[in-house]
Amino acid sequence: MVSNHITILDVHVLAIRYQPCFIAAAGFADWGIPGKIYKVSGGLFVNTYSKDEEERVRVMKFLKDRQVYT
Repeated sequence: MVSNHITILDVHVLAIRYQPCFIAAAGFADWGIPGKIYKVSGGLFVNTYSKDEEERVRVMKFLKDRQVYT
């Protein structure tokens, strides 16, 4: 399942119901408690402005390692 969210609460509801792998903008890692929760849960933080091939490969490897198929 791939999902976006409308509010910050949507993320928590999805986390309770499923065992998701979170991918978020890099700046979110510094958002206090929510950022720490997603770090601990193994979330991936990406530079959303990057057009670097290495960043794209890193995201694809993250998804493949978690058996998320694109």
